[in-house]
Amino acid sequence: MVDKNFRIPNFDMEGLKTFFMVAKTKSFSAAAEQLHKTPAAISYRIRALEDQIGMPLFKRSTRTVELLPAGEHLIECTTQIYELLLAIPQELQQINLGVEPEFTIVVNNILYSDEAVSTLISALYQRFPYTRFNIERAVYMGVWDQLIYSQAHFAIGVPTWHPINESYETRPIGEVKWCFVFSPSHPLAHTSEDEVLCDEQLRHYFAVNVA
Repeated sequence: MVDKNFRIPNFDMEGLKTFFMVAKTKSFSAAAEQLHKTPAAISYRIRALEDQIGMPLFKRSTRTVELLPAGEHLIECTTQIYELLLAIPQELQQINLGVEPEFTIVVNNILYSDEAVSTLISALYQRFPYTRFNIERAVYMGVWDQLIYSQAHFAIGVPTWHPINESYETRPIGEVKWCFVFSPSHPLAHTSEDEVLCDEQLRHYFAVNVA
């Protein structure tokens, strides 16, 4: 339930904009020049904001102004607010074009490389700067589990097995070849060197996959 007494703080956005500029320039006159206002108007906005908050934000001197602890905290918040406001139009445009705001990619542990993933993320952010990309790792068939059950959007290195669900589409990217190794005393060691071991023979023994 929503508390009927709840009220969103009525911050003066113009006051926050003025505070932001004074904090960045460390000067009332420089902020006035940037905002095309008089120093008196800037001073009035800052004083009104301080009265609204109930505490001073700046330590004033004849030449410069310095942020007080409350001002230091507010500049962090306002920086995030302005970055968000600047990003919103581009984010909305991207959503309107059908681009996901968040995208998860799962990579087979056999193919995972920190350098390759770093290059991939850099390329993706250049193309889709307002999408949040999540990279996850999975072991062999776990790649399919991530796609089907964990809502991953894309996978790199899925094993050559296609699920019943036809909503997935696969593209070959290469092969990973394995060497089947056993000791000289293993029953399969008695087979001919020219004989190709079939699945029926291998199925009778335990095997450990080592990347």
